[in-house]
Amino acid sequence: MGVMDDHVMHVGHSVTMRSVAEFHASLLSAFDQGRSDIVLDLSDLGELDLSFVQIVEAARKQIVGAGRDIRLLRPAAGPVAALLMRAGFDTDPDAIDFWFHGDLSA
Repeated sequence: MGVMDDHVMHVGHSVTMRSVAEFHASLLSAFDQGRSDIVLDLSDLGELDLSFVQIVEAARKQIVGAGRDIRLLRPAAGPVAALLMRAGFDTDPDAIDFWFHGDLSA
């Protein structure tokens, strides 16, 4: 789908176990709003833990299963990339494609 069909969701500065329920609710709301693809803007995300990654990974399966797409506006960088690397997401080709847009050198 094209840019006009996308729902860009700006993720706040912090998504941790304390705030993941709010992020999850926002993601579900974006999914329920219609048939557009969801694009996550992580540019403000600086504080996160694996609960954020778990919600996004679960949402990927649900959204793709519904015939839609979820993707990142830009490849993961900074604290997001560091967490993903520590968690081993730099070894799975599918994860590399999604989280890093296929390029780990960024």
